[in-house]
Amino acid sequence: MAKSEGSRARAPQSDWRSAMALVAAIAALSSACGARSGLNENAFGAGANGGTGVGEGSAATSGNGAAAGVGAGVGAGAGVSAGGAASMGSGGFGATSAFGGSAGSSHSGGAAGTSGVSGAGGRACGLLIDDMEDGTGRICTGSGRIGAWYEYNDGFGVQLPPQTPGLPLLPLAIPVNTGRAGRAMFSSHHYPNPGGPQAPQSWGAGIGVDLAYDGKNYGTYDASGMSGISFWVRSDIYKYYEVRINTTDTTPMRYGGSCPRDYCGRFARGLRFKSQWTQEVVSYRDIVGVSDTGELIDFHPERLTNIQFFFVIYPTDSYDGQIWLDDLRFTPGPPPPH
Repeated sequence: MAKSEGSRARAPQSDWRSAMALVAAIAALSSACGARSGLNENAFGAGANGGTGVGEGSAATSGNGAAAGVGAGVGAGAGVSAGGAASMGSGGFGATSAFGGSAGSSHSGGAAGTSGVSGAGGRACGLLIDDMEDGTGRICTGSGRIGAWYEYNDGFGVQLPPQTPGLPLLPLAIPVNTGRAGRAMFSSHHYPNPGGPQAPQSWGAGIGVDLAYDGKNYGTYDASGMSGISFWVRSDIYKYYEVRINTTDTTPMRYGGSCPRDYCGRFARGLRFKSQWTQEVVSYRDIVGVSDTGELIDFHPERLTNIQFFFVIYPTDSYDGQIWLDDLRFTPGPPPPH
């Protein structure tokens, strides 16, 4: 989950515009959706103290996608069950929003999970989405939000640490002498053969978090009373990355959105990593919405589905990438008009 604040480095506008153009070109060439988290029937056991635990489960996939389950604590002692699967074709911007062209085939289901560990019940989370300190990989459950972290990639590289099927992506201890302490979300990605025959189908990797997914049903979160998000971030690979705040307009129908295809566009803000921990603030005003046909689209914060950090965008920068992410929060309103 996450922590505090500092300088707000922003990518020069020229870098942002040129990178967006490159990503748009990649999106036009890509096909299919990328690997995403998948929840399995009975993968969530009843947790202690009125929470919902997370158990192990596995989902079968076809194509290059890897399935991984997520869960979150809710209510008073009731377990949550869910079914789902990851699917992966040959490219696109995957994960919960499943950016890309036509989808690869998938096989839903999976083995039943074991009883889970105890989870936190609903509570007043305020602006906090996740500060990573409970180590569960689940966001602060309450204030209308429920969800967990996942990783996604195009299937042609190696993303570490690997996400355990049936469980959320877990935060790691922050290395000493880096300017912060506690836990943070971490992910790295490497292409062993970046110039190989798979290059035309490669698009990158990232991590993301659902805002309204209880392990069974995808929903939306109304963030219209907020003005944006903030988070702490650093990387040892100083490159361009994108923050994507997705709505139903850019999310496929099977993941709770209204998009009838696998890719209808994106709402993104481009930034550059720094070696030191830096707090970034992404206002709704900063987000550029572009449809799959290249037209500008309106952002509707009352219909949020997930937040993603797309830290390897092949091949707009370097082939490899890394992200440390902490203290993800909403920023208080009032939001700007559409």
